[in-house]
Amino acid sequence: MSQTDAAASAPVEPARCTDTLTASIIDDVGRVSNRGQDGIGRQFAELIIVCGRETREMDLREGEGGQTEANGDAPSEHDSGSKPYRFYVLILLAITYTLNTADRSILNIVLPPIKAEFALADWQLGVLAGPLFAIIYAICSIPFASLSDRTNRKRLIAVTMMVFSTATAACGMAASYLHLMVARFVTGAAESATVPAATSMIADLYGSGRRVWAIAIFSAGGSVGATVAGLVGGLVAHHYGWRYAFLAMGLPGLALGMLLLLSVKEPARVISDQASVTRPPLPVSVVIGRVFSQPSFRWLCIGNLLLFFHNSGAKSFESLFLVKAHGLNLAQIGSVGTALGMIGLLVTLGVGRLSDALSARNVRWLMYVPLIVALAGVATALVMLLASNRWVALVVGGSGALFVLAYAAPLYAAVQALVPGSMRARAMAFLLLLTNLIGVGLGPPLTGALSDLLSTQLGSIDGLRWALIVILAPNFVAAFAFWRASRTLSADIARSGELAQR
Repeated sequence: MSQTDAAASAPVEPARCTDTLTASIIDDVGRVSNRGQDGIGRQFAELIIVCGRETREMDLREGEGGQTEANGDAPSEHDSGSKPYRFYVLILLAITYTLNTADRSILNIVLPPIKAEFALADWQLGVLAGPLFAIIYAICSIPFASLSDRTNRKRLIAVTMMVFSTATAACGMAASYLHLMVARFVTGAAESATVPAATSMIADLYGSGRRVWAIAIFSAGGSVGATVAGLVGGLVAHHYGWRYAFLAMGLPGLALGMLLLLSVKEPARVISDQASVTRPPLPVSVVIGRVFSQPSFRWLCIGNLLLFFHNSGAKSFESLFLVKAHGLNLAQIGSVGTALGMIGLLVTLGVGRLSDALSARNVRWLMYVPLIVALAGVATALVMLLASNRWVALVVGGSGALFVLAYAAPLYAAVQALVPGSMRARAMAFLLLLTNLIGVGLGPPLTGALSDLLSTQLGSIDGLRWALIVILAPNFVAAFAFWRASRTLSADIARSGELAQR
């Protein structure tokens, strides 16, 4: 009889570990199906208690320095906790990313009523959705990433989440365009800590054989976040006003932040060489030079920022286009967006699983997936912008969003593989710095300015339509950049350990 079978048939003792814990949770899940909502609540509470117990056990096991050597970059279960505990942490991080994405995206859904209330031009909406958020996000991502590489990542994620959740709720109380700008400024600063710290934690919880899948689950939180933003932003704003949408979206993050602080343990850092244990952290300038010495990293950064240039510009104005061109209301847009977002969740998970399988045979697939997404985005966007039927425009255009976050898992996994463990958070921050400063920072305002310019000649609807068509051009350059990155990816990954030894 296997250990798992024996554990499943034996009574569960409170202090037992791994296999017994797995059997206990499986038994609990089985009992949930026979209970009502109160039973489900009790079972969820018991799971949190179990994970809290696992956290205390990890505290007792933790060695000095909070780091562990690993061969092949694979964290041991002893250091990272049991499989159920690691999955619990992964789900909490994915939910954190859900709120991060939802708090960021909800503005795009409610831009039409904000434009009407404050009498704003399209370029002002572009500034609010783009550079105001992106510039501070980019500036703060580097110092937060440096903290992530040196200090407690779990605590950093929890505290910054409570800050950006509070700032999102404050958007609902804005009395002017200036007040809204200040609240979005704080939101962008606090949200910049989540992805570098979370992906660094995931890389320490899961080895290279399961890392793309784990990051896909984390990235799926972004798809869920876009769905939640569409649902809350569309339905709540339609029935109660845009201010209540911000309030409803901001408050849950406060509770999740406390749950992270109380039930999650900072994982031991996996390192690839013993010298990294005793060597002091490298200065940011040195890390920048070493990370960007990898040709594939340079090219994937170019591809990602160009892809985000289009995505951020398009997503900022698609709702406004559908309202103007097809007379749809926010509730209709939100309802369809919710359904497509749930499909997007499955797409993201499926792409993660497929990328794991394909990259095991040929690591270039970590770049081929973003390449395919860049080209598919052009096709779906053209259908949305040129279709005469409102539902074809909404459904096909919305389906393009299914792929927007799907490519993040292989892309982020490639970044984690290209650098040693002591540089992972900062490498992610450099990627996000360029993506937000250039891609998100320039996409929405340039799209808005181009729309205002073309509207004087073509009218409001066609001016916005052709502005959204023009910004599709960078997707072709992005596809080329991902192809170039794929050519050197395998060699760059092979020499990643050398970056920490120079």
